[in-house]
Amino acid sequence: MKRFKNVMSAILAMTLVVAAPGLRSFAAPVTDITSGTPSDAAVSADGEEKIIMDNIYINDINVGGMTAAEAEAKFGVDASATSAMVTFTSDYGDVETTLGELGLSNNADEVVEEAVNYGNHGNVLERYRDLETLKASPVKLESKSTISVDALDYIVEGKLGTEMEGLNQYSLDKSGEQVKVVVEGQSVSIDASKTAAEVENQINKEDYAGGAVKVAVVLADDSQNEKLAQIARIKDCLGTYTTSYASSGSARKNNVQRAASLVDGHVLFPGEQISVYNCIAPIEVSNGYELAHAYVGTEVVDAAGGGVCQVATTLYNAALRAELEIVQRNCHSLRVSYVPISADAAIAGGVLDLKLRNNLDAPIYIEACYDGANLSFSVYGEEYRPSNRTIEFESIQTGVVNPPSEPIYTEDKTLEPGTEQVTAAAVTGYTGELWKYVYEDGVKVDSIKINSSKYQASAQKISINSDPAEEDNADEDDNQGEAPANPDGTTPDGTTPDGTTPAATTPAATTPDGTTPAATTPDVTTPDANVPAATEAPTEAPTEAPAPQPTE
Repeated sequence: MKRFKNVMSAILAMTLVVAAPGLRSFAAPVTDITSGTPSDAAVSADGEEKIIMDNIYINDINVGGMTAAEAEAKFGVDASATSAMVTFTSDYGDVETTLGELGLSNNADEVVEEAVNYGNHGNVLERYRDLETLKASPVKLESKSTISVDALDYIVEGKLGTEMEGLNQYSLDKSGEQVKVVVEGQSVSIDASKTAAEVENQINKEDYAGGAVKVAVVLADDSQNEKLAQIARIKDCLGTYTTSYASSGSARKNNVQRAASLVDGHVLFPGEQISVYNCIAPIEVSNGYELAHAYVGTEVVDAAGGGVCQVATTLYNAALRAELEIVQRNCHSLRVSYVPISADAAIAGGVLDLKLRNNLDAPIYIEACYDGANLSFSVYGEEYRPSNRTIEFESIQTGVVNPPSEPIYTEDKTLEPGTEQVTAAAVTGYTGELWKYVYEDGVKVDSIKINSSKYQASAQKISINSDPAEEDNADEDDNQGEAPANPDGTTPDGTTPDGTTPAATTPAATTPDGTTPAATTPDVTTPDANVPAATEAPTEAPTEAPAPQPTE
């Protein structure tokens, strides 16, 4: 066995001696690009610059016989290339930058080194194997200039982001088997990878000489747009609630519908928050609101936007049924009639507000519907709760707050002296709680207190003129002297100026057309059962706000 190994070693040594001249003919030193001197890989042991072996291709060009410096000059990128201008064109504007700002880089040095080493590197046996491979088939390598996708995305989005941001108005389409959200004025985004590939295609062409580059921005395909993909998940009604405003006056109806229209159509992506006040503000006549009753503390006043709290209240109850996160909710200062106790939500000057956060992992769509009598809010999204789970809500009155026994008097000189007038009846206050009950397969598994509310009591309010009443009786002494004529022209003794006694007459009551009306009795009626006995109470004002402001 030992003799056999010695024989094989001798045969191999003789083969290498024969092949050595051919192997040496492929060798050539390679010049280091940065220093201008041959690198260790490009210089042979005897100090000669290695030559790239034949049948090696870089970008389909045979580089056999070239030195490393020659190959680098052909495929590399010099420093001046980084200052070449790049223009991105789009319907939203153009962006100019440079290849350097786009992070231009090139792998020519690595590719050239690989080409030089092929057949010139390793032990004798490895070099012999490479030589035989080259005789059988070519070795193909690729040198390529690249840019940074992240740098391109940052630069283009930074310049065109505002222009590419659409109105992002959303509407709900219920025409199909499933509801879907339609995006109008959709925002667009750049497909940075495809746009970078277009740049690289140009700068890697064989005839590219380092000049300016112009490329059209490639927009993200709709099917790959993450925002649209998320919106497509909105297909289920997660919670809905309806209140009535049929008995409201025309001004309050207008305010309810105006505020509802400003909340309608909002889409909240996961983690996003909505403020009802920010949606509907400014609550002013200039923004489409009218004067209607509103609460300021325990006072009822006319204010722009009276009624908008019903919008917040209805949305609040829909959000509870969708089980969204309630960030802020405030109760009214006085009870309202359109929801049970503790199920209301007040709005007042940005101090009292209803704020919701989408705590789900899919977007939600808020829909408002109104018809002059009923207001509904619905929250659409992707149903996430098991089908055997249901929820219910209960409003519980937990206490009564009696109004003060003593009225509150206010001086009012416009009243007749010595008279008074009740301007507001006493109001009873209440405390209440709202509870949520969770059922699984019809069995209650959890009870959760949602909120506690306190509604103020208010004393009776009376306006009074404390001045003494005027006296009608005159002193008899004041009647002495010449008496004035009576209104009918007679003197105090009952005679006419010529001394005759006038004939007795009875005044005739006549209508505007001169006829004498028939005798009538006073018409005493009870309130119409179909008409509210009092004007509908508005929805409230802050109870602890820095300055009293109407809540609606």
